Amino acid sequence: MGLFGHGHSHGHGHGHGHSAAPTKQPQGDGADGPPHVPLRRLLPLLRPQLGLLIVATLCLLISSLPSIALPTIVGGVLDIARGDPQWEQAFVASGLGEGQDDVQDESDSVGVLLLSLFIPSDYDAVSEAVAADACRDCSLADADVPCGGCTDVQVLRAASAAYGDRFRSDVLPTVLLGVSILLAVGAVAAGVRGYLFGLAAERTGFQVRLALMRSMLYADMAQADETASGDLLSRLSADTASLQQSLSVSVGFAMRFALQILGGSVFLLVLSWRLTLTVLAPVPFLAAGTFAYGRVAQRYLRVLQEALGALLASAEESLSQLRFIRAFGQEHVQLAKFSTLASAVLASGKRVARLLGIYQGSVEFASYMSIVLVTGVGASLLSTGDLSYGVLASFLLYAIFVAHAVGAFANHMGDVLRAIGAAQRIYEVLDRVPVVKSDEGEVLTKFQGKITYDNVSFAYPTRPVPQALDGVSFTVEPGQTVAIVGASGAGKSTLVSLLLRLYEPDAGKIMLDGADIRTLQPRWMRSVIGYVPQEATLLSTSIVENVRFGAPDASQEQVMEALRVAQCLDFINELPDGIETVVGERGARLSQGQRQRVCIARAIVSDSPVLLMDEATSNLDSVSERALQRAMAEVCRQRATLVIAHRLDTVRRAHLILVMRAGRIVERGTHDALLAKGGAYANLVHNQLSRVPVDDDGDAVAQDEAAAAAAATATPTKRTRKGVGAKQARRRDRQVAE
Repeated sequence: MGLFGHGHSHGHGHGHGHSAAPTKQPQGDGADGPPHVPLRRLLPLLRPQLGLLIVATLCLLISSLPSIALPTIVGGVLDIARGDPQWEQAFVASGLGEGQDDVQDESDSVGVLLLSLFIPSDYDAVSEAVAADACRDCSLADADVPCGGCTDVQVLRAASAAYGDRFRSDVLPTVLLGVSILLAVGAVAAGVRGYLFGLAAERTGFQVRLALMRSMLYADMAQADETASGDLLSRLSADTASLQQSLSVSVGFAMRFALQILGGSVFLLVLSWRLTLTVLAPVPFLAAGTFAYGRVAQRYLRVLQEALGALLASAEESLSQLRFIRAFGQEHVQLAKFSTLASAVLASGKRVARLLGIYQGSVEFASYMSIVLVTGVGASLLSTGDLSYGVLASFLLYAIFVAHAVGAFANHMGDVLRAIGAAQRIYEVLDRVPVVKSDEGEVLTKFQGKITYDNVSFAYPTRPVPQALDGVSFTVEPGQTVAIVGASGAGKSTLVSLLLRLYEPDAGKIMLDGADIRTLQPRWMRSVIGYVPQEATLLSTSIVENVRFGAPDASQEQVMEALRVAQCLDFINELPDGIETVVGERGARLSQGQRQRVCIARAIVSDSPVLLMDEATSNLDSVSERALQRAMAEVCRQRATLVIAHRLDTVRRAHLILVMRAGRIVERGTHDALLAKGGAYANLVHNQLSRVPVDDDGDAVAQDEAAAAAAATATPTKRTRKGVGAKQARRRDRQVAE
């Protein structure tokens, strides 16, 4: 079980059919988007950082407690400073251990408890002495009342009057110092909390990016074909950053403010339940509004994130094809397309901002209106003597404190909801389980290199009609070169894709040394196949590292030999840094022909028993191509080689030539045999020599009605001779015969 509940390289996945069905990209306004990702699914993201998060949460509690207790302490200090009898009596009573129930109500007990933390150690002795003096000087001493018969309240009031001066002169500075120490501890805890949450977020971001890249690299090609690379980059960068930002800042602050709301509400209730009811009156409406906001905001935020993904996809496409766009002078077209997508992002962002503004404004209004109500009700209670100034001050501080916490909580919840939307997009990628597992399957210990296609049929998942291959069967023996020719779209490159297991055939099977490739380990299988793609693909690194990409353990001598065979040394020797020259993004610092030769060297250095060459020399001039063919003759003699090409020089020396049309093999044989047959291959050859355009059947495309009539009746040789001199035609015939 991996970090996210599934693995990308474990478990058996053999079988027929296409790659796993790709995740459908949501469309429209988001109302019919994919299923909501439950919050519990986010827990695996945080599990590796559980220890950090626990410590950070403890620091969160420590940093929140001083701010929660501060308003009550402030209220108590104010009452003592102005000589409020209830507070002074409460302190003396707490020292004597008597009379508390008669002098203080529930609103005072919290302040007494907190302030008593700062009372000097001789408080009890002083309190007893003060109380004794008060009893001795009691105004009732001469009355007809036995000593001790007076109520505790009378004695304690006298005692508190005597003790008040000492409290204000000695205890108050201690209280202020203690409060400062508490706040300093809270500040340190807040700093540690911020660091730990940030560290957990960075580690989580690292794990998420790693898991996303793993999922993208191991995804089935059908899934990769469905998703634009720019959108994947958006999930890898913007969505992951949103999740990381939420964890490092928003989640911590949301927890802190939620704790402050809870703790502040408890203190409000203790101070005055009547005022608390006034403060909490809007809470049910706020809760309902928050729930509704959350549901709508998630939908809006998802639309925004998808629009941003489309924008990044467009930007990535334009920047990667900049030469092509510049060559056709279409910069303004791409800019207009980008502007349209950017406008969609802006419109979605405005909608999110409008919704957030309405929600936050409503929360702020409700919070501060409750403070206005508390002020009015509190003033009324104060005038009737049911409330002290300190209690009212504490209550107002708590009310403002809670109101601020509610507003801040609403702000951070917006970021949390954005992160939940980002997590949904991230999980769309993480939930893709590839059918083909790279590290599973059999490894052939004595692999010779025999390739067999047995009645293979296939249609691309993204375009199921027409079929790309229909009942294709042939064999490539070790040391044999088989060339595949045909018009564009005939299915030639699809044969290579299936052999590399980029896709799975719908019917039939492909075998290596008689073993179905679905039973073989893909990683091993690809390591024994040298591949030259149709599009010369290089990484943005040095030439030597690009060559070693085909064989990471290749020695310097092996790399140089592969470069020599691929005819690369002539241009490499002219480069300032030689084989250490960095080729740039997609090899942009090299010409197409140079890139293609480096790709050929990469396939050669692997020294694999199977060599696949898909239009490997299409960007070379005829002289370079002939030199390369001569150099590679020995290389191909030792391997099973499958060559896809249009050029005659590339295929004429093959042991077997397969002619494909509409996904089927329509002819097979040697160059001479197929030429003598006068069929589709002969048409392709003669039309190539005369440079006449051909259709999917290999027949000449007439340029006018007269030419069309002639093309329909002429033999291949006659078609060649039409429009050129007889002498030139005979020379081409000799080339064909050669």
